[in-house]
Amino acid sequence: DGQEDSRLLESLESFASVSTRGFRLWAGRSARAIRLHLSESLPRDERLGSNEVPRDWESETGSDGITSLRLPALPSPYALGCLHAVSSEALRCGGHLMSRGGIRALTRAVASECGDAYADFVQSATVTDGRLSERGVLQCMFDLRFVMEVLLGPGCMGKRGTSDEAANGAMRAEKTLASRLDPIDWATYETFLWRNERRAFTRCSTLLGLLTQLHRVPTGGEKVPPATSSDAGKSAPPPRFAYLPVSSPAGRGGAGVKGDGASVGAVDWSVAGF
Repeated sequence: DGQEDSRLLESLESFASVSTRGFRLWAGRSARAIRLHLSESLPRDERLGSNEVPRDWESETGSDGITSLRLPALPSPYALGCLHAVSSEALRCGGHLMSRGGIRALTRAVASECGDAYADFVQSATVTDGRLSERGVLQCMFDLRFVMEVLLGPGCMGKRGTSDEAANGAMRAEKTLASRLDPIDWATYETFLWRNERRAFTRCSTLLGLLTQLHRVPTGGEKVPPATSSDAGKSAPPPRFAYLPVSSPAGRGGAGVKGDGASVGAVDWSVAGF
């Protein structure tokens, strides 16, 4: 019996080793394809070089209560598309039935490749004038942090020594992007930008549930009051009823007859405020 148990244990370990190698090969191949799509999409995004404020950015009020800021609130379509491609690939190969080890292998491989893609783009855009405006830098930082935290979890891009190794390329890109901003401006933007990113993580946690199931929703993401978008103040609040269109209980009777047998007349709607 002991010999059979040891042989069974060795067989299970061999199967686990083969499964791990298979997951890594599959994850690496998928990650390279997603990186190629991202590398092609980044240079094509004209908004990254524009000085105009996109309409989907939201307004924030500075700590002084006077300063008004407009900052990104949603990831770019291609950033969200990369995460959707990861989810689709995971669904194709088992979805929620796949082991957590398999999903984690995929997310780590894609995070590493996407981080390197951003690092390469930022490096080339730094050399080439006009490829990244200040607003483009902010949107790029938002997208980068959003993608990394969905794939690796909140806090993956922390200080050196506490960050995930798969986020090394993303951290290099983020550091280069931050250096493109005025230090005083970046100190003003930083808190609000990362707060918007946490809010976006919460908003997309259901859509990307296959990936975010491995992580906890960042604390404070649901408690932040919603910011106002550029068009939010233009729309009037929808009308609401002050009273419901029903008569008072005293004016109603069963089957149109009062308790003493007399017929009930027309309902007096004035008691309901009409």
